[in-house]
Amino acid sequence: MNDDDPEYDEETGLNLFLRLGAPWLVQKTGCPDVDTYLSGGVAKGKLTEFVGNIASGKTQLCLSLITNQLIDDEKEQKIVYIDTNGSFRSSRLLQMLKSRGIQDENIAKRMLERVFISRTYDEKDLRAVLSDIQVVQNLALVVIDSIGAALAFTAWGYFDGGRKVQDEIIAILRYMAHHGCAIVTTNHFVYWRGEPSPSLGKRWIKAVDFRYLLFKLSDSNCYMQIIAPKRHKAIDDKVFYKISKKGIDSLTNESHVVQTQYTEAVMTQNWNTIKQIYAQND
Repeated sequence: MNDDDPEYDEETGLNLFLRLGAPWLVQKTGCPDVDTYLSGGVAKGKLTEFVGNIASGKTQLCLSLITNQLIDDEKEQKIVYIDTNGSFRSSRLLQMLKSRGIQDENIAKRMLERVFISRTYDEKDLRAVLSDIQVVQNLALVVIDSIGAALAFTAWGYFDGGRKVQDEIIAILRYMAHHGCAIVTTNHFVYWRGEPSPSLGKRWIKAVDFRYLLFKLSDSNCYMQIIAPKRHKAIDDKVFYKISKKGIDSLTNESHVVQTQYTEAVMTQNWNTIKQIYAQND
């Protein structure tokens, strides 16, 4: 190729439609601001991870995805929620459904019957559950909350069988994603050579297609920030949201938005400030 020739980036048809925000390829959260930031929602056929500190809204975001899927999906597809830390509450999911307009409790309970909950404690449990559900038909969404807790041993014993386990689990997740399922995981930060990084090491980090930082500001206000896939650094652009009875919700009061942005600017002038805050909370 001549040096003067233009350069082109390869792009699959799936990635093209995702970039254009094709509605049939995304799972929406129901929060307009966040869905816009996510280019329409969480991508089907991909692995998406939300990483952040405790109480940053990771579980609430996952429950919002489930709630919106239950309400909007005319095909009545199934959802699997793999709970590794005891954070799932069916009462909270019912509250979100009612807050989003499903007032008939019988209808809400029928919707909840499409959500299958599995409590897992380690990598063996997780591998067994994933092996079972990969053959489930009509599966729309799989949530693992949190992958960092379930696979903690694989990071500690990476060269003692941990990598093999990670490879097996990644292969199953990619298989399900390839068949049109949206895969969502939550994770936490660890420090490696003074830098914050999603837990579980490079193998897992590279396996995830889209990763977002969630950060709690004050009260119920939070923001989301893209983590660049190649450099694994947070990109400056952010979206602000709050946690309400609906789940994650847009900040509608303009002055509230301004105050939240001001608070965020003071707390996180740059990525180094974020690192210091996480270090203090470890």
